[in-house]
Amino acid sequence: MLTNYDRKVKEPEKLPISREEKINFLKKRENFDECIKAFYEPKPPFTDKQLKYHLRVINKLRECEPEERKKLFTNDDFLRLVHGVVKKWVEYRRAKVVDFERFKNEIKRESFAIFELLPYELNKIDKEKWEEIKHEKLNPLFRRLRVMKGNRQIVGVSKTLHHLLPDLIPPIDNEYILTFYGNKSLKDEHVSRVLDMFYFICKELNLTENDLRKKWDTSIPKLIDNAIVGYVRLYVKNVKHT
Repeated sequence: MLTNYDRKVKEPEKLPISREEKINFLKKRENFDECIKAFYEPKPPFTDKQLKYHLRVINKLRECEPEERKKLFTNDDFLRLVHGVVKKWVEYRRAKVVDFERFKNEIKRESFAIFELLPYELNKIDKEKWEEIKHEKLNPLFRRLRVMKGNRQIVGVSKTLHHLLPDLIPPIDNEYILTFYGNKSLKDEHVSRVLDMFYFICKELNLTENDLRKKWDTSIPKLIDNAIVGYVRLYVKNVKHT
């Protein structure tokens, strides 16, 4: 039943089928750790070039104090780096990011809203505060930003925001996250529930920076994303991996 691996993995007695079952499966540390292994073995499903562009942006953010980060959100050189990594992360799937001029203007227009979210980290927010920022700040921000050509924005917006707020917002993609989530497409009304999925896995496992051990574990939202990718690689058939 296992796919994409020639190594032996202990398969659960009953594979999770529903979205809730899959989320609960990943809330168990043993399962989560096994899925992280599946992300890395035999090798991560993403390229070294994608990682290089990703780390260039993440490291630039990490070097800055919050007030300095605010300046980055309106800095053309930094936004050009973000534009470049988003292109690397989405365009190998034939999706298209808007040109840099429009991209930077979208970010600059929302720079204050993004800056307001800087104090928040996924693993350090209580449930009440999470509900507040999700409904009052994150959902509206996802609806307003337009960084992709065409009508489908969620994937590109999530990957853009992940590179501006890496400790809060996960990257969302159609191949792995959508497969795990169990929908044929992601719409605006799904954003809140997908974000909840990351939040409640994070809180149940009490994830901290000590869990970030390997090269693609660049933040807690990315770590959970890696586990979801690993789950799909292990237990889901007929998914194209690149």
